[in-house]
Amino acid sequence: MVIEVQSHGDQLTGRVIAVLRPPQCSSLGVLQEAALVAHDTVVCGFQQENSAWCLCVWRGWGCSELELFYQSYEELSRLESSMRRRR
Repeated sequence: MVIEVQSHGDQLTGRVIAVLRPPQCSSLGVLQEAALVAHDTVVCGFQQENSAWCLCVWRGWGCSELELFYQSYEELSRLESSMRRRR
């Protein structure tokens, strides 16, 4: 879980803002370690039965990153539609 903590006077309050779950969670193995490695990056280490390790990394995105992502996604959709019409 990702928890946002805010200070209100002499008290701290928190709220869950995200639950991180990797795709195909069962095939990754058992969660052995999780760490905040930068201001906006969480890394989780999963160990599989054959002793192999799998790392999952999550990075926080702000408004500008999300806006750029959606603009790029929309542009790719337009280009794909245009290519289909040409065929």
